[in-house]
Amino acid sequence: RIPSRESVEKTIRNSGQIVSRDFMFSSGDGYQILIPAGYTYVSSRIGALSLTATKAHSAFAVLKMQDPASLDGIMDNVLVAMRKRNPTFQLDHRCKLGINGSAAVRIDCSVTRNNIPAKLIIVLCQKGNILFQLTCSCPRELFTELKAEYEEILVSFKIN
Repeated sequence: RIPSRESVEKTIRNSGQIVSRDFMFSSGDGYQILIPAGYTYVSSRIGALSLTATKAHSAFAVLKMQDPASLDGIMDNVLVAMRKRNPTFQLDHRCKLGINGSAAVRIDCSVTRNNIPAKLIIVLCQKGNILFQLTCSCPRELFTELKAEYEEILVSFKIN
């Protein structure tokens, strides 16, 4: 289960740690990921949510789940759920990739929420039955500016 957005925002306000320079975060959930300078992050084990980091209008999150299904099947289910939840959802790109030796599927998509057009990158990465979902999001107008940073975050992800 994933906590509500309001709950996560409150936790970040109350106990988030501000990053003054880039560092590799090592999670007890079995992965490492870059947290760039300027982000405020919270590591938690609330349901599937493992890590949330925010900076101005940018955010990224890591979720950990167990799912023995294929990555493509899981991503198909994610797409169906997103289309049901928001009729403005649009898939921009989908591809398979490897992240530090683990199989992964990535989608880039667009959605409008609360009248704000947004861009998202969602990567599902699997090792055995353990599935990690990495999501980066920002308002559409900031995506060009933040894309390189998101790519750096995604490339840094490593399952232990």
